[in-house]
Amino acid sequence: MRVEFAFILVALSTGADCGRYTPPTNPREYDFPYTSRVPNVRDLIEHAGFRHDQYKVITGDGHILSLHRLSPPGLHSKRRGVPVLFVNGYCFQSEGWMGLGRNTSLPFILTDLGYDVWLGDERGSSRSIGHIKYSLDDVRTYSYTFHEMGIYDLPAFIDHILRETGHDRLLYVGLSLGSGIFTILESELPAYRQKVIGAVFLGPAIHLTNWQDGSLIYYGILRVFDSMIEAQIKMKKWLLLANEPVIKTALQSCSLVPVNLYLSGCLTGIGLNFGRFTGNMNATTGGVQLASVVTSTSVFVSKHLFQVLKTGEFRKYDYGNKKMNMLMYGTEKPPKYDLSKIKTPLLVMYGSVDNMAAPDAVERSIEDMTSSPMERYLLDNFNHIDFLFGRRAPKEVYVRVVDFFDRLTASYRPNNIVDQSKPANTGVTRRDKN
Repeated sequence: MRVEFAFILVALSTGADCGRYTPPTNPREYDFPYTSRVPNVRDLIEHAGFRHDQYKVITGDGHILSLHRLSPPGLHSKRRGVPVLFVNGYCFQSEGWMGLGRNTSLPFILTDLGYDVWLGDERGSSRSIGHIKYSLDDVRTYSYTFHEMGIYDLPAFIDHILRETGHDRLLYVGLSLGSGIFTILESELPAYRQKVIGAVFLGPAIHLTNWQDGSLIYYGILRVFDSMIEAQIKMKKWLLLANEPVIKTALQSCSLVPVNLYLSGCLTGIGLNFGRFTGNMNATTGGVQLASVVTSTSVFVSKHLFQVLKTGEFRKYDYGNKKMNMLMYGTEKPPKYDLSKIKTPLLVMYGSVDNMAAPDAVERSIEDMTSSPMERYLLDNFNHIDFLFGRRAPKEVYVRVVDFFDRLTASYRPNNIVDQSKPANTGVTRRDKN
């Protein structure tokens, strides 16, 4: 039976101010700093006053990934606070984590509080396309699903961060499929439980709602997207959203439309996918925010995700014939990922109007994660991208993330810190509560 920190809580608009982070009262501090130009990850980090360092990481199967580190100005020591790895969702890249202001975006908040923040771009995203052996026009460069993100990309990120920092454990934040691949890591590679102190799942895409159980319009959009994926595979075009500049330009132009973002014709389909417009996102910068985060992925990652959408169950990749499945898995049907193997302490937050990670699907995932100590919050009137761009996120989401991490790390002492000349210190100072 799961040991839960808290029963399910419905977070209303009042939020839960507590701990070391207090969201600003000035509404302007929630504004995205770019209104016309689409920024990249370096732009966002340096505009906020931090140093940006980019690393190239090689996975166990030879893929070349990008990993970004935030540093306070003038800090060059490897010895810092507890590392935090952020991994975004399907067709999203690291820029999305910095989708609000300087004092209201989660990576900046955690860096200010002494954490050592890292942002990972999974394989197939624009900065993580490449292989040490295969060329960019070789299908083998793209022959993977999100399973490989869990068993190769996350271990590569984690091991690099721990080597670079000298820590023996880190914290994790995943949005959407970034949460799903973490469950793959723990269920398939249980040794990595010893390397993670705790994890935050935001709008987790694990079990999903069967696509036929959603609205007729949502189902229609998914059918069109599914057909597009299959057509690209037949044409041997292995990268979905490969024409990224055109897509970014189209999304950016939506910020120029003088009507509400989700009433704009160019974003109607996106709005229906993410969940109905909640008013949390700034319509005047929404197109630029979305343009900054959208990226490419392999068609096979997309095909795997749509298999989950068609069944509602978080299973391994279906090769399409019983013989191949028998060869790969020993069963005619691909097995479910064993979520009972997830034992890391979790903070799970999900939105009441999220189409992509609907409450019923998230709650089925929670029910299967029977071994994990867990806090969970159902956020009222929250959709899928409100976790990144919603102006209520700092008060209702990020305050809880900071408090969760502070509690987990209050007694943590790294075993293998690089600099042993000083007492071990996580870089996090707990504030006494009255």
